[in-house]
Parts: sequence; structure tokens; C-alpha cells
Amino acid sequence: MKPSLLLGTALALFLLCWIPLILAQNATEGVCCSRDGSVETCNPEYRNITPPICAMGVQMAPSRMIQASATSSHASLGAGQIMVEGSFYYRDFFGNPKPLRYAPVYIYEYNALLSQPIAMTITDNNGNFIAGPFENRDSSLDGTTADIQVAANTLGSRISVTNDVLVIEYYLYSNVAMNVPDGMVNLGTTVPAENQNGAWAIYDAGMSGWLYPYYNFNYSAPRVNLRWPDMNWFIFTVPDGAYYVHGGDIYVGLDAATSPDVIQHEYSHFLMYKLYGDWFPEKQKCSNHTMYEKSSTNCAWTEGWATFLPLVISNDPFFTYFGKYNYDIETREIFGDYGDDVSGRVAAALYDIYDNSSDYFDNISAGIMPIWSIVNSSRVQNLSQFWSIWKSRGYDYRGGLGALYQNTIDYCLDADGDGYKEEPCGWDCNDANANINPGKAEACNGVDDDCDGVADEGFDNDGDGYTTCNGDCNDTDAKQHPNQIWYKDYDSDGVSDGVIVIQCSRPSKYRLLSELSSMLIDCNDNSAAMSPLLSETCGDGIDNNCDGKVDYGCCTNECSPGSRRCNGNVVQTCNEYNADGCLEWPSSTTGPGNENLSTTGYCSGSSYYGCSADTGNCNMLSADGCEATFMNDHYNCGSCGNACKNLQICKSGRRLNFPVFIRGDTNNDCKIDIFDLATVGIFYGLNSSYAEWDVNSDINADGATNIFDLAAVGLNFGKRCSDVNETRDERQRAYAKILDTFNQTLENFAIWPSRWELDHTDALIMSAGIKNNASDGKNHSFVVNVLPMGVDSNILRNFCVPYTNIFECKLDEQTTYAALMSTLINWSKSQIMINGSSIGFVNITVNSYAPAGTYLFGVAACRTDGTGINTAEQCTRATHNWGNFFPLEILIRPIAL
Repeated sequence: MKPSLLLGTALALFLLCWIPLILAQNATEGVCCSRDGSVETCNPEYRNITPPICAMGVQMAPSRMIQASATSSHASLGAGQIMVEGSFYYRDFFGNPKPLRYAPVYIYEYNALLSQPIAMTITDNNGNFIAGPFENRDSSLDGTTADIQVAANTLGSRISVTNDVLVIEYYLYSNVAMNVPDGMVNLGTTVPAENQNGAWAIYDAGMSGWLYPYYNFNYSAPRVNLRWPDMNWFIFTVPDGAYYVHGGDIYVGLDAATSPDVIQHEYSHFLMYKLYGDWFPEKQKCSNHTMYEKSSTNCAWTEGWATFLPLVISNDPFFTYFGKYNYDIETREIFGDYGDDVSGRVAAALYDIYDNSSDYFDNISAGIMPIWSIVNSSRVQNLSQFWSIWKSRGYDYRGGLGALYQNTIDYCLDADGDGYKEEPCGWDCNDANANINPGKAEACNGVDDDCDGVADEGFDNDGDGYTTCNGDCNDTDAKQHPNQIWYKDYDSDGVSDGVIVIQCSRPSKYRLLSELSSMLIDCNDNSAAMSPLLSETCGDGIDNNCDGKVDYGCCTNECSPGSRRCNGNVVQTCNEYNADGCLEWPSSTTGPGNENLSTTGYCSGSSYYGCSADTGNCNMLSADGCEATFMNDHYNCGSCGNACKNLQICKSGRRLNFPVFIRGDTNNDCKIDIFDLATVGIFYGLNSSYAEWDVNSDINADGATNIFDLAAVGLNFGKRCSDVNETRDERQRAYAKILDTFNQTLENFAIWPSRWELDHTDALIMSAGIKNNASDGKNHSFVVNVLPMGVDSNILRNFCVPYTNIFECKLDEQTTYAALMSTLINWSKSQIMINGSSIGFVNITVNSYAPAGTYLFGVAACRTDGTGINTAEQCTRATHNWGNFFPLEILIRPIAL
């Protein structure tokens, strides 16, 4: 080369690198933030920098640079201020644009002689950046506005990429925006030139290698430099491939720049060197190693680890080196040699332990954490040492063993020395017993001697699961075997009297359960003429159908069901059965349920007079007839003897636990007028802490009864109950009643409905209070359930199976009612968390599709924690009941026609 040409080339190289070298000097003289975002020796100007900038060790020169503000907005800019935004991209091997992630970005006020950096920021995960605000002025002082240019550079990052020869950082410069106006300056998207594209692809691959342990293991790897020769240089130290110099740089060849897996492979060597405390296992036979050939166990371990980790980072089993090879690590046939001294086998074994797919013997999904933990804490030099630590820490031994074995790495044992290894290597199903292995002949001993998964095969001819060696008395009949249950059927009518025998052989006159015609009990197993499956035969003098009655239902002259007559002054009702099941007039005036005593009518002489639906003859006297009015009779509310209790009134035939009221109606006359003012005055000055305080007097709901309630009454003067929402106010009253219960009785559970009557398909709304008086004083969660308890007999009759007698019901009332309620009543489960020694309120809604009638509901509250109660369905009165259990009588009215 001519001297002039050599000098010109050197000068060009010097000018090309001059500005980056100055910037590098300024940056390295700056300050650095620690990994958690705190400042180690930072100038106060930079104390708000947040990860991942600090996490990657971004360095800045505080004397010359302004920190980028990611939270600044265009709307907050003043006159003479600008902000700068844009994005950086590079192109992958296929030419697709990819965002340049987490790259330091420097903002310059452009000058033809020497550009000065005025701000610094970092690209986000999408390659975007924003910086500012700062003054919009030209450094040349010519009176114009700023000329802006940005450049991406890896000086401040944990991953740096330099040229291989002069070790100079690569820069990616944007176009220059000249004389920018105030406000937001958008520089658009900057992409590298063809000859520098590989440098930024290398940076992004290295950054992926750094980010994965940072976000998954909280490990921040130190800075490392990757050297790559672009096409501008005439000296190539690494024309092909890649390698890592322990304690130094990673060298990447031209072709390797197109393969992220290769770059991350070398970065994984760097990680292992740092995790091992700047130390690396001595590798034998590792020169010119391949994934599919034997080397040495320590070479296979280090290279296998470096091949495995990039696959985890990309979550892809393909290890790709474009233009060279594309290995599917799960396709094990590509590896020629076997054992733990083949790096491809080691990488595939680690990947099978990690991944969540099951194939062949691999049924383990351990993830990356246990593998990383061993590498991070132990300087293992080969896979065998790794496996020893794996076992000692109690990780999945059997699953890991299968993952190794299917990759031709056999660490299985032969503990009993019978020549057969443990599964999966040798299929010895019991490696602690030398008499059990695949080579043994099966014996009749209850043991799987030959490890085929079946014990005593060939010794159970009838297939009943019992062999002659374990007590089968008849190996030709599958019905006869030990512990068989036989049911006595002496008269052979297909029904047993319940007597059973448990033995192997069949006793005489006994059957299996499957051989019986019914599970019902035979009342006479000596006579085939008596069975619960038969119908009653009239006149034969025996109980044919086993219902306990002879000739039951064989009636010739019976009274009309439900008809009434007078016997003196006593009303008799035709509803008693005699011995043969026929309906007759009662012979006495005191039947089992006082059936013959009637409150629905009265006798005058020999004539019977019935009462209307809303009246009754409760005193049983004919002189005054139907003297009780059920709709408003305090002593006979809805029915005779149903007297109201303390704090109850009778309204529309129902006992109410509290009067119907509206807020402001303090004297409970269902009107708001001047008389309510006097009532408020009586309670003037009381608040909710006084026992005499009444929530109804607190008209403005401020927790006290005072002069302000008088004004509220005046505002509502003239209103009636029908003018306001009674349901809301009644619920408030219910809450007050519940609180009163807690204050007076110290009980821990109370329930009041807000409505006692509702129409068909309407909803019943209840209010419940629960007091958490658990002895441990802690917060507890409670559930509240609405439980059906009873129903009047008319509804039951509608759901009974009709027989000869329409009032006969084969099912008992409780079973029938439960079946009825499960299909017609739906209630919503309520759950509440209550602090220790506090009271919680819940509202319960019961949707009813039941027919008209009277129903009894119960409400149960249960603790869900520490008592075995997991769901609201399990909360009943009989199990884990937390407090009181109040039966509530609710009337469902028929559909209005």
C-alpha cells in the first residue's frame, strides 16, 4: 500500500472513531445506579432513574447530560422547550424488522464540528424512546433553534458490542432534524445500514440472555463485551463461529451474528463462569467438539448447559445456526454417540427435565428453577455431579431418571443385585427384592413376581379377582369367593327378610343382592304369599303386602273423607282409620291429633255450621259461633291459639316481629303527622349508644335523636306507609332488631325477614346478623344458608303418589318436602368476613317457585375456616352451627287471576 493511501486510511479510521471515543470517555467518567434502583455514587440529578436502566448499569456524565423523563408529556412543555421521541429497529436473518430493546440512546444538539449530548434515555421493549424536556436553542449561537440527532450505543449497558479490531462501540445514528420547532420532535424509526445490522442483532440476542436470569432468578449478570467484525474491516480474527474467552470477551464471527442461539450459547458460558466465581471446569477433549459426538463428561456438561439455556430463553427445542444446522433437541436420533459425555445428550436431558411435555420415559415438568439453583450454588463439573445433588435435594428422582435414560444416560441402580436395574432402565419393579424381576416365573403368592403388572396371573380361572392360594373356594364360579355377601330368601319370592351371611360358598336358600327382585324387606320369608311386592288380597286374613295391616283398604261402608257432623256439641271429622284402613267417624272426642275437634265450625243442636276462611270457633262454644277474626286477632292471629308474642302485632293474619313502619312514623300509626313531632321530643338528645334509643326516631339517620329530626318530620308531613318504600325501611328495622338481640341476649346469630308474605315467584328478602365472638379473637369468614324445614300437609298431598286412597302417601313427609324444596326453592348463598369481636350483616334472597301455602324456613350460620365447612351447601343446623336457629313461617300467596 502507498504511504499516502495508508495515511489517508488511518486518518479516516481516526475521524470515524473520534466522536464515539470522546463520548465513551464522558460516559465512563459518569455515575452508575445499583441494580435495585438506589444510587451508589450518583449525582442528585440522576436519583430518579429506574430499572431496567439501573439494572443494566447505565452510566452518564452528570456535568453534561440531562436525565430522560419517561413521565413528561407534550402538554406540560413551555415556550422554548422540546422533547424528543422515536424508535430504533434492526432486521433479523429473514429481513424482518425487530425492535431494538433496552438500548441506551443519546440525544445530540447537532454541530458540524462537535455534537454535544444533551440527554440520555433508553429504548423500551418495543424499541421506542422519549427524552426531555430541555431548551430549544442552537449551540452555535446563531439565533436559530436546535438541530437534533439521536444515536443508539451500548456504552452504558450490561451488553456491549464492539468492533473486533479496534474494540470500538457501534453507534446507530438517526437523521438530523434541523431547526426544530418547540414541542415534540419525532425522529421516526432508525434502522442500521446493511453492514452494521449484525451488531444490533448480536446486542438484542445478548440482551435476551441477560434479561432471562434477571427477571426469573433475580440475578443481574455483570457487563460483558461481544466483538464482531463488520464488513468495513479488512482484518477478521473470527471469520466463522463464536467463542468465549474466560474472564474476557465473547468473539462472534460474521455468520454467527445471524443466529441468536449461537450468541446465547457463548453468553451461557459467560454466565457459568460468573456463577462459578470466575472459574470454569477444566475441559478435556473439547477442541472441535460437536453436539453428537463423544468428548468428555466435563466438556459435555459445559457445552450441554450452554446449548440448553438458549432453548429455555426462547422456549423452543430447536437450536439453530443459520446456514449450518437446525437441531431439534427433542429428536434424539440426530445424536450419534450415547452417554453423558455427549453434549447434545446432556442438553436434551436437561431440556426434558425442564419442559412440560411427556414423551417416552419423560414425565417430569420441573421447570428451570431447580436446574438453575444447582448451577448457581454448586460448581458441578459434569452431569453425574449434577444428578447427585439433584437426588440429595429431594427433587423428582423417578421423573428425572426417566428424562436422563431416554437420552441414553443410564444412572439407574441394581440395588438388589439380581441383574435387573430399576425402572426405567431395567424394568425391575422391586429393586429391593432379588426374587422379583422380569426374569422370575409367576407364583401363586399375591405378588407380581415377573413384573408384568399383574399378580398371580394364571391362578384365577373364573376371573373374580381371587385365586386358590388366597382362599377362593370355587375357582370355576365367579359368584363364589371370599367375603361374598349372601341374602336369605327362604320362600324364593325374590325378596329377602334382611338376614345375610358373609362367606365364600353359597348357602342353601340364599341369593346375591343382584339376584333379588327388590331391596324391600320380606315380612314373612316362609310364605311366598306375603311380600312387599304383592297387592293386598281382601278376605284372606293375612297381610299380603307387608304393610303391617290385614286386609287394609278393603272398605265397604266408609264416610266421606273430610266430612263433618255434630256429636252433641262436638264436631267430628271423618279422618280416622280403623283396623282395616277404612275411614270412619271417630268413636271418641280425643283422637290422636284431636282430629274430631274442629275450630273451623260449630254445632247448634245436631246441625253443623262452618266458619269462613278468615274466622274460627276458637273457644269451641256454639253460643258465639265463629268469634275469632284471624286477620287482626292478637290472640288468634291466622289460626286459633296463634297468639302474638312480645313486640309482635297481628297484621293480615300474620304475626310480625316488628310493626310495619316508615322512617319518621315514630308513633307507628302508619302516618307522618304532627303527633310524630311529640314522639321525637320524648327521645330528644339520645344517640345510638343509649338502650332507649329507637332507630325509627332517628329520622335523618345521623345516629342520634335531636332537633334536626323534627325538621325532617316536617319535610315529610302527610306521608303514609303506602307512599314510601316499606321494604327498605323494614330492613333497617330488622338491623335494629338484630342489634337489640345482641345487646340484650349476647347471642351470636339473629335473623329477621323483611317480608312475611309474598306472591308466587316473588323473592323473600331476609337480613341476618352474625357476631364474631370466636375465642381466638381473630377475623373469620362465615356463610349463611337458608334451609327448608317444613310445609303444611295440603302441599305434601299434592306431591304424593296417588294410590287407591288419595290421602295415602308412600314417602314420608320429610323426604317429600326435601325433594319438593330442591326443585322449587332456590336460595343464594351469602359469605362475609367479620373482624374479631365485631358484627357483620348480610342480606339473603330466596327465590320461590313453590305453589301457594305455608312454609317453614330455617337459617344457619357457620364458620368456614377451621371447622370443616368449605361450601355454603354444608352449613346446616346439625353441623357446625355458629349460633341460633330461628324457624320462620312464610306464606306464599297464589297467583292472582
